[in-house]
Amino acid sequence: MRTLLLLLVLAPLTVFAQPTVTGSQPAANATQVARDADLFVAFDSPLDPASVTPASVRVFGRWSGVSTGTLSLENGNRRLRFSPDRPFMAGESVTLSLSRALTASGQAMDAAWALQFWVASAPSEAAFVVGDWLSIREEGENNIVSYGAYAGDLDGDGDSDLAVPNEIPADVRVFLNDGTGRYGEFTTYALPDGDWPSPSEGADLDNDGKTDIVVGNGRNDRLSVMMGDGAGSFTSLASYPTTGTEVRGVAVLDMDGDGWDDVATANRAAGNVSLFLGNGDGTFAAPTTVEPGGIGETTLAPADANGDGILDLFVGSYDDNQVILLLGDGQGGFTVSDRVQINGSAWMLATGDLDGDGDADAVVASSYANAVETVFSEGDGTLTYGERLDSGSFTIAVDLGDLDGDGALDIVSSNYITGDFVIYRGDGTGGFRESQRVAIEGAGSCAVLHDRDGDGTLDVTGIDEINDRIYFLNRVPTATEPQPDTSARLVRLSANPSRGPVRLALRLPEPAHARVRVFDALGRQLATLFEGVTRSREIVWADEVAAGTYTVVLETEGDTPRLLPVVRW
Repeated sequence: MRTLLLLLVLAPLTVFAQPTVTGSQPAANATQVARDADLFVAFDSPLDPASVTPASVRVFGRWSGVSTGTLSLENGNRRLRFSPDRPFMAGESVTLSLSRALTASGQAMDAAWALQFWVASAPSEAAFVVGDWLSIREEGENNIVSYGAYAGDLDGDGDSDLAVPNEIPADVRVFLNDGTGRYGEFTTYALPDGDWPSPSEGADLDNDGKTDIVVGNGRNDRLSVMMGDGAGSFTSLASYPTTGTEVRGVAVLDMDGDGWDDVATANRAAGNVSLFLGNGDGTFAAPTTVEPGGIGETTLAPADANGDGILDLFVGSYDDNQVILLLGDGQGGFTVSDRVQINGSAWMLATGDLDGDGDADAVVASSYANAVETVFSEGDGTLTYGERLDSGSFTIAVDLGDLDGDGALDIVSSNYITGDFVIYRGDGTGGFRESQRVAIEGAGSCAVLHDRDGDGTLDVTGIDEINDRIYFLNRVPTATEPQPDTSARLVRLSANPSRGPVRLALRLPEPAHARVRVFDALGRQLATLFEGVTRSREIVWADEVAAGTYTVVLETEGDTPRLLPVVRW
């Protein structure tokens, strides 16, 4: 009998790994990123092109809102590129979020990934002085305790609008920017189940490209949600119970990588944090609770503290004077990593890279210590205490921004009892020096750092909760300050030549009536891109036209028309 031997030849088993981010441009927590910069994320393996969509790759500017643009793959599909349709706002922070829907060879990312950075602002050594103010009250109304403000573009015109929560009437009042840095009449939105609303942040909760707002309520257990229509109004208002009372802090981030914005709240009376996972339609699942271990958790902010591309949460506690770091896992979970003792009660904190090491740090409004305090991340999940900076009496708000355009983040504190704002200039290595104190008539309740008038520099807008006013702090050039450009300008921001829409920036030395028109090579008018009173405006010419050279003409009262050639192909 013969024995037959059966030989089995096994092909090597191919294992497809989940895609992993290997780098980005700009780098995490970078400052001075160009307003029109393309964003890049590199991977260790080729991405599946079908998985690269506006839902899996989202970009949101804190003030400019949803950034639309062109997504493309390069370097053998190992590099993702996002080219924004219009510039970011000067000086704002921006978050690029990747969801777990991104795949390589069918394998999905195992966790959310995010890149945060700061957009450049124009250099300026100017000092600030109090300009005019705007009342937040209705005629005949008594004190409404206006506290907090969100300065996002609510109507899609490229300007920074204002949404101001008011504690006593439990509403939010919306002021639209007229394009010159001024604001007219407001619209009032009563918050269902609202009770002393104050902390607020912008979001796009349903991925419709329109800015929504979430608001915490300081005297009950409610998270208020305002769904924007993209034209400056809010068509749906709702509230959700948190897992604790006195909701003093709110933060927006994609915690679990599903491509939808989620919300975390800090609940002072309960001493905990609530995590709300978004359903994708502006609603939320029932919240879960995280116990950071402090007493009186009051404020929180998302940032990447350890450089793994996953957003973490810095939490400040009020009753035991701590800053606590919660590391995110990118799948919806957070664990306590470290904590640092500070001198005062943490009323509010803000995050950014204070010392230039690439990791996010925190600056805290230490209310009863009458100070601002810095806390540094070491990049490995640990924290170290920085320094105590004397502020005014009863410091209750703080924010960050590059006020002088030198690439280092600066601090503005708000002081209730002394009624002032204190500006600290950062040196980029973690040190700060007091630069100026600006007093108002009332309470320094909070300050918003935004490019109010579109001139490329960061402005300071203050809220006073005693007189219920918006104070506009204006710049006064110093002797060495470069004099402002007094010429009208029309600048092309897109590539030359352009195959698609052309982005243009209109800049005037002061508000004036302007008209921007397009003519073909034969002198025939094709379109009026803008006509009205403005100081600065972003304009997009998206008409489909034949290849050729066109002329964009800027006309302002009393000036010679300015011509800008544009090539379309």
